[in-house]
Amino acid sequence: DYSHRKSWVIDRLHELVDLAFLRESRTGYGFSHDVVRSVVYEAVPPSRKRRLHRRAGEALEELSPGSVESLAIHFDRGEVWSKAAHWYRQAGEQARAVYAGAQAVEYYDRALTAWSHLDTRDEALGLRLYRERGRICQDVGRFDQAEDDFRAALGLARRIGGVASEARILNHLSYLTYQRGAYDEAARIAAEALDLAGRVEDDTEVATAHFNQANAL
Repeated sequence: DYSHRKSWVIDRLHELVDLAFLRESRTGYGFSHDVVRSVVYEAVPPSRKRRLHRRAGEALEELSPGSVESLAIHFDRGEVWSKAAHWYRQAGEQARAVYAGAQAVEYYDRALTAWSHLDTRDEALGLRLYRERGRICQDVGRFDQAEDDFRAALGLARRIGGVASEARILNHLSYLTYQRGAYDEAARIAAEALDLAGRVEDDTEVATAHFNQANAL
């Protein structure tokens, strides 16, 4: 029964502590050394690793949903790609909120890698991931990467018919082009954004397009 299995597990844990493979703390048990952890981990068959990571991720979702990085890593290693993309995105947003731009970009890189593994691509999610990573790259001065991301997001917006999203991304691209000193091109892109935003009566993007046009004068 359950109590017998629990007792057996605790006895085995204590044996591993006595052998110095594990150490006990107030919060549970951990490996005594990274080398021990690495050796044990590598000995586990890949299929079992994936199952264990999935279970760990599912447990963390219930017990500690704020542990976004750990959640992302477990679902990544468990090859639950939709959840890995979701939690890496959350980790990226947290990093961005504390101005850790390089770390945020890394999390978004991983989110996009997970997204690329989905059997059925969620193009709306891909659009958001590219656009958000582009904004972070723009903030930290990685303008080439930002442009690539905005253009990837723009392509997805056009594929799914997201006119409002298209206008928003064009406004990002217009301001980025202005930052790079190409004022005529920035004005042209802003005019395109203004036309699209006007069609869907998106007042925020209309105002942003006017701002971008004024900047480019």
